[in-house]
Amino acid sequence: MSEGNEKRCFIITPIGSTESEIRRATEGLIEAVIIPTLNELGFKSKNINVAHRISESGSINRQIITRIIEDDLNIVNLTGLNPNVMYELAVRHAIAKPVIMLAEEGTSLPFDIVDQRTIFYRNDMLGAVQLKEDLTNFVKAALNNEKVENPLIQLIQEQSALNNIQGIDKSATELILNRLDKIERQTLNNLGNNKKIMKGIESIQLEFEYKEGNTEEMIQYVMALVDDISPMISRIIGRPTSIGFDIIFNLPSPNRNSNLEILLNKIKEQVNQIDRLSLIDIKMIMD
Repeated sequence: MSEGNEKRCFIITPIGSTESEIRRATEGLIEAVIIPTLNELGFKSKNINVAHRISESGSINRQIITRIIEDDLNIVNLTGLNPNVMYELAVRHAIAKPVIMLAEEGTSLPFDIVDQRTIFYRNDMLGAVQLKEDLTNFVKAALNNEKVENPLIQLIQEQSALNNIQGIDKSATELILNRLDKIERQTLNNLGNNKKIMKGIESIQLEFEYKEGNTEEMIQYVMALVDDISPMISRIIGRPTSIGFDIIFNLPSPNRNSNLEILLNKIKEQVNQIDRLSLIDIKMIMD
């Protein structure tokens, strides 16, 4: 937990045995990039810690989990996809606090987090310079952003939207999600090593019936649905993708009310802020 106004950061990283290549790479990354970057951003060295440098008496596991949960920021090195690192990242995701993921170039992230923003760096001197600049930007954004997003939070928000949304046909939209799940399972079962099946897809069309209801809830629902589909496609293909979405609203009458105008404009604005989406086209079909 922060002491006064002093921010704390815990580094989640593979460690390795003393003098191993993993340990040398870890120490180099921490000393040459992470600590200097955080120092420049106002973090004191005493408040930056990593598991193998904890010297307090008591249960080391308890101390690690406490730092993961309580510190203002976690920086996670996913290089090597170490099981302990993945577990500790999941703990941080569960509490919805700022976390920055980084990995050496060539690291193939698991599908659960493949769509999450990650800094990929080269393990050389120029790579360290570039990583320092990227890390500076990511830390500033993480600490200034009140909204934390990760796979667990997205799932909770989606479920909340499905349970609480008003003004949309739930049975139809749940059917869309169920069918997408079925398609994903069938595709993954039959795809094997052939990843070419979906490379030609440029856009996906979603159709909704708009009824009177809460505009903000409608926005949250649509965004949750789009967020659910994109990583699903990435998992099927085996890599991040930028597939566009055509969202069609069937209107109950030709009168375009102010709530609908607000809805369409906000959806356009919010979707354009999602890195993995390259296009959205909202078509309106009138009765």
